[in-house]
Amino acid sequence: SYTYNKAKSSRTFSEGWYVFDELGNRKNITLPTKEGVDENGEYVLYGTVPKDVEDGEVIVFWVTYADVICYVDGEVRAIYNDKDVRPFGKHSLCGYMNIPVNKSDAGAAIKMVYDSTYYFAQGYFGEAFIGSEVGVKDRIVSMKLPIFMAAIIMVFISAIIIVANFLIKSMGFKMSTVSMGYLGIAMLMYSTDPLYLSGATRYFWGNTFFWYMLYRCCSV
Repeated sequence: SYTYNKAKSSRTFSEGWYVFDELGNRKNITLPTKEGVDENGEYVLYGTVPKDVEDGEVIVFWVTYADVICYVDGEVRAIYNDKDVRPFGKHSLCGYMNIPVNKSDAGAAIKMVYDSTYYFAQGYFGEAFIGSEVGVKDRIVSMKLPIFMAAIIMVFISAIIIVANFLIKSMGFKMSTVSMGYLGIAMLMYSTDPLYLSGATRYFWGNTFFWYMLYRCCSV
């Protein structure tokens, strides 16, 4: 079992990754990067499980609009694919992918196979962390908290503007509130963008239908 410190431990996992170029030569890369090479329509990232891995740890990857299969020592360890629950769209939403690892996996080969038809996501390998699940979540929260809080504040401000606009109209004041109402709606829609793109919110609450609806609002 973990001590308190181990339960809170996490670290970046940006080094030790590589791809193969068009000529089959190995190329070392540092995450995040967009140096993936097309391998018959797929983009493959290779690496190795660190030798100091502990039982019950996870490797967490940021995935951008792609379906991903992770192999550890040649066996499927995790799949990032929400095709069975998403209402529409070609590939899974942006988010964090959890890959469970244990001490017995130390030194094992990792193979990440990415499939995406979105040109801006092709060949992109996002940030990665390794550690206890609690530790990685703490790290993600600390990274995304400023963006999340700013978005929440904008939601409250936009709600106040929209309610004030409604009250002014209902009380019959002779003043133009059209621009005020549009401002509130625009702020509300804009505030949903960082909530979605931060990925942290979806990491803790994976309601796919909700996030697809929010994504469409952000895309308007």
